[in-house]
Amino acid sequence: MKTHLPISFIVAFVIYGFTHSTVIHAQTPCSDSEYNQLNFWLGEWDVFVEGQWAGTNTISKVLDGCVIQEKWRGTNNFSGQSLNTFDPNTGKWNQVWVDNLGQTVHFTGLYKNDKLAMQGKSISPKNGQSILYKITLYNNLQDADNLRQVWEASKDNGKSWQTIFNGKYVKKSSLKHKHSPNLAPVWG
Repeated sequence: MKTHLPISFIVAFVIYGFTHSTVIHAQTPCSDSEYNQLNFWLGEWDVFVEGQWAGTNTISKVLDGCVIQEKWRGTNNFSGQSLNTFDPNTGKWNQVWVDNLGQTVHFTGLYKNDKLAMQGKSISPKNGQSILYKITLYNNLQDADNLRQVWEASKDNGKSWQTIFNGKYVKKSSLKHKHSPNLAPVWG
């Protein structure tokens, strides 16, 4: 016995699908300029610390441009990933960092004066100690093939800070990178 759907159901389904998809395509949820603040970070990068190659970092937009995904692979078998999103309600960037040491850090911060400054807190998976972190990502307006990222850590609730990572990023496609042995920091 064949069952036929009422023609009115089919018409309603087609109309709903058409209008719903039109509304979705008309609204591009992450098209405001704030979502492009970190475009300078996008790309494939070699990262150097004190002139020594420290690893690679691949930064790309995912989920229709609403999320920036980071994939870090260090020379010491340390790897991690982050997802970065802009929250239009707070005007802040949020990052969730996870790594192969079992650490998760939630960061929040602002892009202002050509840099992204975020702060987060984590509990060490090794000893349960609370650690505050600050990340600053500097946009090099003079040279789009270079940027700097600095990580700082505090084990005394922000009374003192220690730089634990000061990386110079060089775009893999950069001719300067391919031909220049001098990888001195752009910023002091």
